[in-house]
Amino acid sequence: MPYLRETHPDQLTTYSGLMTHLWRQYHDPNQEENALINFTKLKMKDNDNFDFFKNKFVRMAGECQRPKTEWKRELFQRLPAEYKKQMGAKHRDPSISFESYCVDCSVLKTIADEAKAASRSSNNKGNNKNSGAGSGGSGSAPKPAAAGGNRPTADREETTRLFNDGRCFLCKERGHTKRDCPEKERYDRERRDRVAAVVDRHLAHEGRGQPAAAAPATDAAPAANDQGN
Repeated sequence: MPYLRETHPDQLTTYSGLMTHLWRQYHDPNQEENALINFTKLKMKDNDNFDFFKNKFVRMAGECQRPKTEWKRELFQRLPAEYKKQMGAKHRDPSISFESYCVDCSVLKTIADEAKAASRSSNNKGNNKNSGAGSGGSGSAPKPAAAGGNRPTADREETTRLFNDGRCFLCKERGHTKRDCPEKERYDRERRDRVAAVVDRHLAHEGRGQPAAAAPATDAAPAANDQGN
């Protein structure tokens, strides 16, 4: 920078002088106004990642110098309709901090993603069954759905109910989340045991389905013939 050279007639020799020079050179007088315009246009779309959107919201709210006491309300106004429906009037509850409010929103996103994944899986299974029936040409009536066929929907409804009641998804008690559940280690261990049991049953089933090895040839048959003769 020329102003830092000793040969410059207006050499900058102090920190405050350097900051003043940089501010005059690079300050945008419309920065706050532009930030407010962009903040007003900010909206979260259905497929947006909530955590990314929250970080963007916090950054832009800081640029606009919005008071943090208004952040919950202003974040609520920018959420998709499904979020607003599930979150209800939590943004008006003074006992809920902005950070806790964001955690609840993030949990909602997780529930929505799991519901979509379960729906896609169910649709794929239905398409595969229909394709198999069509290729077989049997013309038989479709079999009734097995018991528990609506399990993904039931699980989703239970998860939503637990969330609305402020209960842990694991032990179903109030006062903590799934991440902080004191029984999390036990539930994780039981889940691993169940998965291992399923894998063992699958491997055992595959072992029974393989053809048995051919018995080695022996001289038993000729011996029998000799005795018969």
